Amino acid sequence: MKRFFYIDFLKAFGIILVVFGHVYQVHDNFYYFIYSFHMPLFFLLSGVFFKYGISIKELLKKRINSMLIPYIFFYIVTYLYWLFIERNMRAESGGVSTEWWKPIIGLFVESPNHNFMAHNNPLWFIPSLFSIEIMACYLTKKYKKSKLYIVSLLLLLSTLWSTLHITLPFGLVMACCCFTFFILGHEIQFMNNIKQLSKQYYILLFLFIISFIYINKWGGYATNFSLFNPNIKYIFHFYMMALYMIAFSIVTVKCIEPYISKISIISKCISFIGTNTLIILCLHDPLKRAVIFLFSKLTETSMIDIRQDLLLSSYCVIIIFILLVPIITIYNKWIVPILKKQVIL
Repeated sequence: MKRFFYIDFLKAFGIILVVFGHVYQVHDNFYYFIYSFHMPLFFLLSGVFFKYGISIKELLKKRINSMLIPYIFFYIVTYLYWLFIERNMRAESGGVSTEWWKPIIGLFVESPNHNFMAHNNPLWFIPSLFSIEIMACYLTKKYKKSKLYIVSLLLLLSTLWSTLHITLPFGLVMACCCFTFFILGHEIQFMNNIKQLSKQYYILLFLFIISFIYINKWGGYATNFSLFNPNIKYIFHFYMMALYMIAFSIVTVKCIEPYISKISIISKCISFIGTNTLIILCLHDPLKRAVIFLFSKLTETSMIDIRQDLLLSSYCVIIIFILLVPIITIYNKWIVPILKKQVIL
């Protein structure tokens, strides 16, 4: 499949925000900015390339190789690291003190109330995306002209399940919440329409002003809506802010992409990050905890102070990405061929 640089740019931008949001823990406007849209952006981008009309059997064949096998691999590797190394060395470190058996359940079922993915929380995205694609494959084929009603029903169910404290397998609650963004990614005909935005800087200015006002006035309301625990009280603010910030990001990236693509070293870094977002998503959280721990020892600064300082958090994010480069290279060169050989379909 042909790769588009501005799609990799958007993915790189999104995953950098994900990592930064997991390191920096001050509830200021920058925090609200990150958490208002970074995961909805990934669901939207996933919807851009989803092929409607594909059979569930064909979809499963593709996703077992590209999604489920890497998910299980990274889940097991990070769980073993947490179980035998991190859990014993640092009992107090962002949820690493949970019972040993809970992450085994978390492989299939995630719940914020039970901490089933405490060893590597960001992995929730993969089963949720898988569930969304299965839903999209079935529902859009069966109800081609009723997507709006499908979205409304799923949103209603997600808030209902949250109210009743129902835990569902494979991220179905989060899938229902974010199905809207996935469908929107396809419906806006991204590849055709985005090309018309490159010189419309007034759109960028307008979106920036609206986003700035929204973050300052309602940022806290938007981030109170959790994908793990949807609350209908904040759902409007969440979707409004997410859509504004996604639009702002798309227009911004499209405006600066022609200039960035001409700078070889920067464009190569962006492409590298953008093509490896899945690996970064799966590994950055345990690596983050290790980096913050070691950084605190070297600088004699508490981990809390590091995570509440924008500059120190930035240093940690840079270190995380530098450490991920050799890990990603090893995974792509040696691990991927081994995993593919084990799957016979």
